[in-house]
Amino acid sequence: SESGKLKSNNMKKRIVVDRGMISQISKDFKVTRQAVYKALTFDSDSDKARMLRKVAIERGGVEIKDPTSQKQSV
Repeated sequence: SESGKLKSNNMKKRIVVDRGMISQISKDFKVTRQAVYKALTFDSDSDKARMLRKVAIERGGVEIKDPTSQKQSV
């Protein structure tokens, strides 16, 4: 199936923030915590998601490549 091929070779990016920051951003911008989480894990890429990522980074969040989303060879 096509869905199995979705960017499996790319490491997933995400933005890591302090505990509580997702709740704070969701309050400040009147969006759900899920919306903030999806923005920070790059699951959504709307204008609002890009704005939320920018705010998270301005508040001390760090963008990383997430190796845990890769298949680990043991």
